Amino acid sequence: MIEQDQQKANAAREALTHVRSGMVLGLGTGSTFNHFLTLLAERIKAEGLNVKGVPTSLKTARLAREAGIPLIELDEASTIDLAVDGTDVADEQFHLIKGGGGSLYREKKVLQEAGQRVILLEEDKFTTTISGPATVPVEVVPFGSTKTRRELTASGADCKYRLDGEVQFVTDNGNYIFDCTYHDITDIEALHQKVKLMHGVVETGIFVDMADALIIGKKDGSVETHKRTLGL
Repeated sequence: MIEQDQQKANAAREALTHVRSGMVLGLGTGSTFNHFLTLLAERIKAEGLNVKGVPTSLKTARLAREAGIPLIELDEASTIDLAVDGTDVADEQFHLIKGGGGSLYREKKVLQEAGQRVILLEEDKFTTTISGPATVPVEVVPFGSTKTRRELTASGADCKYRLDGEVQFVTDNGNYIFDCTYHDITDIEALHQKVKLMHGVVETGIFVDMADALIIGKKDGSVETHKRTLGL
């Protein structure tokens, strides 16, 4: 059995096989995606691969620049050919729960714009159906956030402000995040719709119809790919 970090690296290496010169890439955020970023930078240096990246966070933008990956802003990209990102949880219906890195709004926006979406994960993060207890990040505007938290709690969640040390975590958009634990999820899509309609909520960490392939690094060292479309 291989370590979790190696599972991430194996999934990232498989995702890199989908990258071609001339592509505009959506660059995700988080520890799993960072393996892909490292491998992409190595390939650019070794092969002269011509790609441009659209980062989903300020942190990813900084890491990409340091690695020598050319970047453009989302509004500059006429198209995003392929977006690659990690996830906290994924199921067989290609539902995702993301946002552990705090960039859920920008991640979702880039995935929406991409022609193909590849999601990387380790074996333990894959489940048949996202149900029962689960924690969903929810990005909210700071104004009236205590009131928003009260409404989220009334929807059946235990919500805590995400912290950065001893202070509230602030997203790249200047917002707060609540980590909301729901104890009995039965319909993940309905939950997303319900929470998204609450005044003050910017975005939820529930991603629906935003993955074309799940690349899973397994404990035995193999890689398993679940494809939703024939394009990959």
